[in-house]
Amino acid sequence: MEPLEFHGVDLSTVPHVDNDLDWVNAPIPVSTPAFQISPPVADRNPVNSQLAEALRQLSENLNRGLTPRPHQSKACILDTFDSSNPHKLNHFLFQCRLFFHTNPLQFSTDEEKINFAMTYLSSVAQDWFEVALQQENLGYMQSWLSTWHLFVDKLWVHFGLLDLVGDAANLIDNLCMKPGDKIATYNVEFMWYAA
Repeated sequence: MEPLEFHGVDLSTVPHVDNDLDWVNAPIPVSTPAFQISPPVADRNPVNSQLAEALRQLSENLNRGLTPRPHQSKACILDTFDSSNPHKLNHFLFQCRLFFHTNPLQFSTDEEKINFAMTYLSSVAQDWFEVALQQENLGYMQSWLSTWHLFVDKLWVHFGLLDLVGDAANLIDNLCMKPGDKIATYNVEFMWYAA
């Protein structure tokens, strides 16, 4: 008898293999899946259908929430500027700049900054800008309404200190530390006046 081979293997050398080769040609059994795919839940139970829809909407909302949102901090509301004390103009403008830096998306243009700052003017300062806005309605265009630094210049010219250098020199000459003050307080005041 010839040696039996199957794909290059001598079957006589394989243990537990007899000479009956019917098993070689036998069909290979196909295993059934562990689970059967059932028809959609909506076909069987309306409550499950509603639950599936709610889960789908929840997943969409969660996926939408993954887009980064711009950071928005809460800034303090500005003090109004009424022009009665010219020394407060610098503080008012500082508050404006701080508010703009805190909310950059809200104040991306000079016009937005100017309109916002004008809402915090009161008394004579507000009256002056109101007259200027009325002139614009009559066709006289104001360049400071579209450029922040020109708006600030108008504020300084009409409502700021008349002699900035002289006033600063006077304030520095009279600067002194009060009992209980820290050196940091003195330094901040000095830098503020010197600027």
